[in-house]
Amino acid sequence: MSIFSLISKTAGMAPVPEIAEGRCLRKRLSSFECTLCVDNCESNALTILTMGDGMVHLENEKCTGCGRCTAVCPAETFVFPDYDLYRMLDECDTFEDTVFTCHRQKQAFANEFHIPCVGTLSNEALLYIGLKGNGPVYFNLIACPACTQFPIVKKFAASLAHVQKLLAHDLCSDLIAIKELSQLPGISDKDRRSFLIDIGGNVVSLVRSRYKTSIPKKTPPQPKGRRIPQKTALLEKAILAKGSIVATQLSAQCASMISLTKSCTLCPRCTGMCPTGAIKLERQQDKTKTLSFVATKCTGCGLCAAFCKMNAITVSAPLL
Repeated sequence: MSIFSLISKTAGMAPVPEIAEGRCLRKRLSSFECTLCVDNCESNALTILTMGDGMVHLENEKCTGCGRCTAVCPAETFVFPDYDLYRMLDECDTFEDTVFTCHRQKQAFANEFHIPCVGTLSNEALLYIGLKGNGPVYFNLIACPACTQFPIVKKFAASLAHVQKLLAHDLCSDLIAIKELSQLPGISDKDRRSFLIDIGGNVVSLVRSRYKTSIPKKTPPQPKGRRIPQKTALLEKAILAKGSIVATQLSAQCASMISLTKSCTLCPRCTGMCPTGAIKLERQQDKTKTLSFVATKCTGCGLCAAFCKMNAITVSAPLL
């Protein structure tokens, strides 16, 4: 069996996410028909239950642990219990030559972060890395073509290319997809053979040691009240750090926007439904009411538009 075949075979040992139902948008509004996670699941492990509460159901046996659901869900409903991506992102800007690598491969660099799959990296994560980075950031895709999750990797590569193209003049870090061993920092040609042998000899033990192969019975804590997802909060942090002028330009490109029609009555329905507090109803000194909107806090979920009785709200997706 080849090394890359072994890597592919261990896909079934990958950790699978838990569902924090209290975060799901369908839980907040029962008539809301968000299917982003289901539509993006390549392994068909996610379904919407037609009976009962209509919530999302995960079949652990089908899940490959690619983490695509964690990347596309605007509410961060899916959680890997032993994996804190956002802590990694907050730390990576303190290093130079940071490498993000699939957990099936052996750690080979000091500043290397192991993640379940590059599929877990959302557009918000890529933007944060690029805007806050302190040097080149590499994404190790060397063994990905042999993996069962390669379709997800191709989607990630397309997202990476789009971010690089749209924000070429604003990124502080070069975001580099590595497809050949020679492209990795600090690896010479003579290291290639020993590096691949190490991957083959350690992939199974690495998977077992870095991530649990069974799902703990304890589910993630259920949130109360409004909650800004970590990926939204990190992106907001990176955008605001650029100063007001640049931040305004970045928000227009990277954040969702809302527009109102004349049928808006300034009732409080959208402000009460918004899960992040991006929309607020404010009273002016003359006692008139206005609707304020903070784009960097908006996840683009669309709950406000769905809950508006007057159909007065339109949510526009970011350019990314």
